Amino acid sequence: MLGEKRIKLFDIINRLIPEDKKVHLSFSNGWFQKILKRLGLRSHNSNGERGSANNAAIARELPALPEHLRKYAPKDIFNADKFGLYWRMTPDRAIAKK
Repeated sequence: MLGEKRIKLFDIINRLIPEDKKVHLSFSNGWFQKILKRLGLRSHNSNGERGSANNAAIARELPALPEHLRKYAPKDIFNADKFGLYWRMTPDRAIAKK
């Protein structure tokens, strides 16, 4: 994410520079890794309770879904499919003390 922000910032700055003075920059994560090392931090994958859905429970409850939905106005019903709730998902990686 930091790399993307750096690139976007550089693109904005580069638009302000005359065409004959534009430069191409490439960014690395070396500076970030050095800061983590200096502060005694490490980046790690976070493991949680992820897994597939219980298909038997879905098949059992799916016929009752229309009855439950009748209680709500159509404007209050939304599709929370595979991508619908990613904004609430916890990050895959974290930074922690060693």
